[in-house]
Amino acid sequence: MKNMSETTRHVRAMTDFDLTTLVHTLPGMAYRCQWNRSWAMEFVSLGCQALTGYSCEELVGDATEPWHSLVHPEDMENVLDGIRAAITDEKPYQLAYRIVTREGLERWIQEDGRSVSMPGRTDLPGRLRLRYHRSQTRLSTN
Repeated sequence: MKNMSETTRHVRAMTDFDLTTLVHTLPGMAYRCQWNRSWAMEFVSLGCQALTGYSCEELVGDATEPWHSLVHPEDMENVLDGIRAAITDEKPYQLAYRIVTREGLERWIQEDGRSVSMPGRTDLPGRLRLRYHRSQTRLSTN
């Protein structure tokens, strides 16, 4: 018979593996970011590549592409207002807005999230998924 701490470690390891597998196989992109000026991403799932054209490494931490730079400029104010209201009301939020992918495509996404407050910071875990596949358009680079 295994001792309790060995069993606990085994269960915890399986749980971490199962959670990681689940998150990386969700359609769209699961994420956790800081609610600050840069929206620094702390975690993004592998679905980010199909959704945005960027790899996980390009979106996490001191990323090449901070998330806010992908949000369509015309939608930024509404996105910020929606998240601020959800944080103030301590409620989950659902937003639909456009991002601009690495390839220059304008893509509508749906974001579901909720703020998680900790001493000294607020994090936003959530999920992004493609909302309207057929409405993708290439933005002019003029």
